[in-house]
Formats: sequence, structure tokens, C-alpha cells
Amino acid sequence: MLIRKARVEDGVAIASIAETVRYRAEDADPTKGYLVFVGTPEEYSRRLEGNDTSYVAEVDGKVVGFLLTTLSSEDTATHIASSLIFSDNALLIDQIGVLPEFRAAAAMYSLLVAEVKPKRITACIMHGPLFNQRSVGFFKGKCGFQCIGEYDEGDGFTWGIYEWKDR
Repeated sequence: MLIRKARVEDGVAIASIAETVRYRAEDADPTKGYLVFVGTPEEYSRRLEGNDTSYVAEVDGKVVGFLLTTLSSEDTATHIASSLIFSDNALLIDQIGVLPEFRAAAAMYSLLVAEVKPKRITACIMHGPLFNQRSVGFFKGKCGFQCIGEYDEGDGFTWGIYEWKDR
């Protein structure tokens, strides 16, 4: 598996993977992880313009996973708690999506930390209506994040704000 920086032309593959792991209330499984906000190929491509802190995983030349980051609430669906999420120049891991038959999140995250050397990273994970156990397990269990608060944007979803700091 090759982990590399994401490029604008990866937008199509990223949108396809995001759609594959999209949250659907009727068949959601908290142990498998999911994405709530899925963009179009054009939206993902636009978000990758000038972004050198997002990564993809490739197998045999095919993108099988992605890790999208941002330093600004303008590039994410997360707006309400932006002062807490982006304070201290935090890098937000906005989305991670990996095709179900692959494991790439940890490798992409490790490369992000090694190359970017952030002092603070945040992530917002759905706590309700369905608690995203898989994502919380990854961020808290594997990466050492701590939950520092919750927020609700008034759309029926409750989000946990998770934080990692370089000690």
C-alpha cells in the first residue's frame, strides 16, 4: 500500500469512497464507521487545491482511502464550534474514509503526524443519533485523542470534539 499526499485529481475517487461509507440511518452500524457529510467530486477537488496536509492510500494505483484535513471552517461542514476546533492553530481531520476491505487510516494518520508535525489536531465525531464507535475507537484508542466537548448544530446530530496535542 502506498500512502501519498492527496492531489486535486483524487476528488473523484474520494467522493466515490465517501459515498461507499456514507451514514444511512436505516442500516448504520456504529462498529463500521461512517461519514455524514459527503461531497461531490468537484467539492473534494476544490478542497484539495493548495492543501498539502491531506493524504490518500493507493493499492495497485487505485485510491482506496483518504484522510482530509483543513485549517479553516470554510472547508468543512463543521462551523458551530469552530473557535474550539481551530484554536491554537489546530489542524482538523475533517474526514477519513477507507473502503471496507482495506485498512489504511492508521498509516495515513502516522504519515500526517510525521510529515506535518502538528502541535494540535482535532476531529469531530458523531455522538448522536448513533454513536460512531469505530471512529471514536480509532481516535481515542489508537491515536491518543481526548474528547474535549460536544456540540449540536440543530440538525439532529450531536458531535464530539476530540483533540490530540503534541506533548
